[in-house]
Parts: sequence; structure tokens; C-alpha cells
Amino acid sequence: MSGILGKKIGMTSVFDDNGISVPCTVIEAGPCFVTQIKTKDKDGYDSVQLG
Repeated sequence: MSGILGKKIGMTSVFDDNGISVPCTVIEAGPCFVTQIKTKDKDGYDSVQLG
């Protein structure tokens, strides 16, 4: 199981490629260090790993 500790500071939404609104929670977490960056070309998806 993975997780991150933080403080919820609000909600927002982003739009996908089809124009559908996707609700997202905004979390304040830190200080965090980026330990790995995954890209769609190399890993099949985009993400960052925090440590």
C-alpha cells in the first residue's frame, strides 16, 4: 500500500482529452523530494515518485 501524508487545502477539477471534468483533491505535502520521474515513453504512464 502506498500513501502520502498531507493537509487537504481544497478541490479543483481538470479536463481530460474528451473535455470531461475530473474532480481532484489538492493536498499540501512537504517538504518532499522527487526521487524518480516516470514517463509515458519509458514506463507507459506519467508520474513522479516522492521521498
